Amino acid sequence: MSTYIRNSAELWAFSGGANEDDHIGGKLKINVVFTDRQGTIAALRTAGLLADQLGARVDLLVAQIVPLPFSLTSPPVPIGFTQEQLLKLVNQSNAAPIEVLIDLYLCRDRLSCILEVLRPQSLVIVGARRWWWSNRETRLLATLQRAGHHVIVPNLRAEFHVNRWAVGPSVTHNPTS
Repeated sequence: MSTYIRNSAELWAFSGGANEDDHIGGKLKINVVFTDRQGTIAALRTAGLLADQLGARVDLLVAQIVPLPFSLTSPPVPIGFTQEQLLKLVNQSNAAPIEVLIDLYLCRDRLSCILEVLRPQSLVIVGARRWWWSNRETRLLATLQRAGHHVIVPNLRAEFHVNRWAVGPSVTHNPTS
């Protein structure tokens, strides 16, 4: 597996928002949007399987929010540290032996940044838990779908052990343990 990291200085050098190299060599590009550690690992595994079968490449889009007191060129968390953590995440995902390109964007508004860098009708995989109430991930999914992107949400319950103690009344308790 090959992993490359581009930072926002390299990525924002283009004009128009979308990467010009989206279809290098006619390869389909699968975009994985970073949400949280578990969700992103599940999304990378799903993307790896799809990319392996379709001969596609995978881009991990990471929109790191930089608070207003800080400059976009010097975030509170050093870029080198973030890059190391992202490399570990990609390696931990055990995605199929595919090339993963990590696009790290420093921004003020995560959703606007993601929408700006995606090409129209992009294939996007988002590792998100679906809740009946609105949260950051459900708003992201709804916005991506409204913008015309093809969104895949992997089943996180199948990917990871679910903590049954958080479920509630259906939990059985074994008093002998």
